[in-house]
Amino acid sequence: MEVLQDLRMQVQESPFGYWLGPFSFRLPVSKGATRGDVVNKGREALEIKLGEKLSDFIEVGEVFGGEGREDGEKVLEVVRGESNRI
Repeated sequence: MEVLQDLRMQVQESPFGYWLGPFSFRLPVSKGATRGDVVNKGREALEIKLGEKLSDFIEVGEVFGGEGREDGEKVLEVVRGESNRI
């Protein structure tokens, strides 16, 4: 069982992840879809929507619901977030 937090750690520990700064994951909006469309319902009736930030504690399998793109790839976008200035 892998959650997005595990994937986040892998990205942050990579050489390029250090320079990325704060980020989140989201499902990309594909052709014929609209941002905010519900694509899957995770546990506890959590709706997973296209183009919206995903919780770090969602299981990767729940995000994709067992399905990927037509070519078989499963894609997440990495979206840079705002950092808190000190």
